[in-house]
Parts: sequence; structure tokens; C-alpha cells
Amino acid sequence: MKLPPLIALLTLLGWATLPVSAQTLTEKITTALEFSKLQLDDLAQRSGSSRFVSYTDTSGIWQNQSISNWCSGFPAGLMWMMYDYTGENVWATYGRDWTNAVSARATASDNDTGFQIYCAYGYGLRHASDTLSPAEISVYTAKLNQAADSFANQRYHPTIESYRAWTNRRTSISTAVSSPSITASTNTPYNNPYFEVNIDMMMNMELPVYVGLNGGNSDYDDFAINHADATFLNQVRPDGSTFHVVAYDESANVLYKRTHQGADTDTTWSRGQAWAVYGYTMMYRYTNESRMLDRAVACFDYFMAAVANQSDDFVAYSDFDRAVGGSTNHPRDTSASAIVASAAIELYEFTQDEKFLTAAENILGDLTSPPYLASASPGFESILTKGSEKYDNKAEEGTIFGDFYFVEAMLRYLALDTEPVDDGFWGGHPVVDGWVDTGDYLGWLNVEFAAFGFLYSETLGTWIYLLEETYTASQTDTGGWTYLYK
Repeated sequence: MKLPPLIALLTLLGWATLPVSAQTLTEKITTALEFSKLQLDDLAQRSGSSRFVSYTDTSGIWQNQSISNWCSGFPAGLMWMMYDYTGENVWATYGRDWTNAVSARATASDNDTGFQIYCAYGYGLRHASDTLSPAEISVYTAKLNQAADSFANQRYHPTIESYRAWTNRRTSISTAVSSPSITASTNTPYNNPYFEVNIDMMMNMELPVYVGLNGGNSDYDDFAINHADATFLNQVRPDGSTFHVVAYDESANVLYKRTHQGADTDTTWSRGQAWAVYGYTMMYRYTNESRMLDRAVACFDYFMAAVANQSDDFVAYSDFDRAVGGSTNHPRDTSASAIVASAAIELYEFTQDEKFLTAAENILGDLTSPPYLASASPGFESILTKGSEKYDNKAEEGTIFGDFYFVEAMLRYLALDTEPVDDGFWGGHPVVDGWVDTGDYLGWLNVEFAAFGFLYSETLGTWIYLLEETYTASQTDTGGWTYLYK
């Protein structure tokens, strides 16, 4: 039996010619993760109803936010990832605390329920199921199902086949653009009479696609796929760049496109581009649909080419189509590059194309160094500096979402050093030339990539994505490992 190739190797792009020494980068990542532990331990001590954070001020101090802030789920996910990295129970305690703190968001009318709930409860299951009790796993699963129900009921439109951003789906939808001012970047989107979808929503699709494939409403993975298809059709340009916002009428006709965080309608907001790269990579992980991979690659290629055209390193500015020069109206956005670094490592795992690994190494090489790593900025409470909310609005600051995807990217990179299983036992089964016979309907499984969380079922002809506690050959509970179809 032979493991089928995931994709043919592609020609390396010109920007992928400056590799960072893997050994040096591993050392830098280890140092950055130790610094991250210090910053996150301080973050974990925050309490009260305004404990949540999204941005620091320009001096690096976290600004208080309530549970309703779109970023409220990121601290929990960071604590769970740090538990996975260290194995120290204190991080699981922090994870439980911050996860429980966002429980109410599972029934809230919010377009960022995926960020708020999946990044807390979903990351708890992904990174800490070895320390969660069966009762806790049941509660976490139920909370994800509840959140996906709320998200679909309040935001999904069956004709438009998309989840609505900002305004609740139940609010009436206007059918004509009454004023050109509605397309201005200064427009406040809340209570907007139009059915708007922002590119950010691609990230929230992990909640419905996960639930739909893991025992929840089986329609939800179709909803996520529909949303991803509509987004690509109407928000991704032929060159792989992205519009930030598109508006529909109730018949799914496009009324207009605009930006809310970029410089202009026809420019490309770098973090929006990063959301597309990560979002389509994530959708490929769950669906195994080749079009999702193709879209991720197209958006990735544009991002990296745009960074190379604009920057003297691998850290993006807020908008790819505006001149740079140090002005506060055009800040850097370390979060955009961190998001792409994390996605690039997954793309490398899927394709074995070195351009993705090289890009991740180059980005992480910059982010683990001054001036972007906050260890060189006394008083900064975030892990990274020089993030931003939008073009022409925010100065360079720390961002909790930038920290989240930076930590994830570093952990994913370190996981690449894990030797694949090629002998001994896996899941209690003997490994023969990289294969095990499960003796059940899964048949023969190739476990050569088990260290990365992926198996291939010869019988089913599909890849299987595992929860992390089952990655290693030391697992012996033959009835306890959990998987989902990728």
C-alpha cells in the first residue's frame, strides 16, 4: 500500500529565497514561547467583567473589554495552547477559568461566535482533552453545538447561503442602495439595512463545520461550505486579493462592495487577506475539497507577493495598496503575518511544498525578533507589538488575536520536528511499514503523518484528522482515540 500524494509540488516563488536557519529559528521560538508564558501568566490574573482584551494602548497596556468583545475567546485558547506546550496543570486551570467566562456567548447574537466560543471550547478539546474529564468534554461539546445553533439561527440566510456580519439576520434587508455614503469606509456597519458579509467571517466558519462533522446538526458543514463558496465568488478577486465587505439583497444579488478596515473599496486590507488564507486552509482541513486548497494557495500567494512588494521584511502593513512611510495612518499589522504563518505551516503539511514552510520560517524569524517581539519593549503586556485595528485609525499596538495566531504558529512549527511514526505501535496496534490494521471499518490506516494529526484510511479513501492526544505512538487506549474526517 502506498500513501497517495496530497498535491503536486509547485514552483517556488521569488519571495521564498531567504530561508531562516531551522536550528536558529527553533531556538528563537523556544525563547519567544518562554516570554509568551510570562505575558500570558500576567494576562491570566485579570478578573472581573472587564477582564477581556483586544488591543493595548500605544504604551502596551491592555485596554479593558467586556465579554461581548469579539476577542473574548482568545485568552482561553491561548491558555489551552500553553497547557499543550508545557503540560503544566496551571495552564489548564487558567484555560477552564477563561473558557467558562465566555459561556454566555454561545447564545448571543454575534457574528464572531466562532472566535468567542470555538477559540475557547474548541481549543480546549483540541489541546487539552487529556486533562478534561468525560463530563467536561461532554459540556464543551454541548456548548459548541449550542453556539453553532445560535450562529445559524441568527445569521445564516438560506437564499444568500452566507452568514451575515454585524447586523442580525432577522433585521430586514434593504434591496437598493439609497445613498453612496453607505459604501464609505467610515460607515458604521451595526444595524446596517443591508446583508453584509465581511471576509473575517471565513474564520468563524470553523464553528459550524466542526460541529456539523462531529455529531451536531449535519447541515452546518454544508452551511460553512456554502458560505466559503459565496465568499470566494464575490469577495476574492481574480489575482487572489480580497474585498473586505460585500452586500447582498434577499435574492443574493450583490448590491455593492466596500471596506471597513482597509484604505478603500478596491484596496486590500492585509488582515482581511490573512483571514482568507487561514479560512480556506481551515476549510480544506475539514472538507478535503480541492477547491478550498486552491483558494487558500491563491490568497496566500497574493499575500506573500504583496508583502515582498511593500515591506523590507515579512511583516505586513495594514493596507497592501497604500504607500508606506512611517505615518500612523498606515501602521504595520503583525497579526496579519502571524495568521498567515500559522496557515502556511498547515499548507506545508498538506502539500509538502517548501514555499509554504519557507514563508512561515521567514515570518516567524521576524516576529521572534525586535522590534516585533515585545520582550524588547519594556512595559508591553502583549507578546507582539506593532499590530493594528485598521488603516487610518489605530497606531501600532499589541493585539490579543495577533498573540493567539503567533503562539499557534510557533507550536505548529515545533510540531514539524516530531518524528513520524514508522515502527512500533500506534493506538495499541503494531505499525508495519507505516500502516496499522485497526480491525474495524476504518481498515488499514497510514500513520506516517500521525505526529501532525493526520491519518489516511485505505478503506475509506479519505484523510482523518485526529485530536491531539492521539498523535503519538505511546497511545495505547485502543477504544479512546477520537477523529473526524478532514
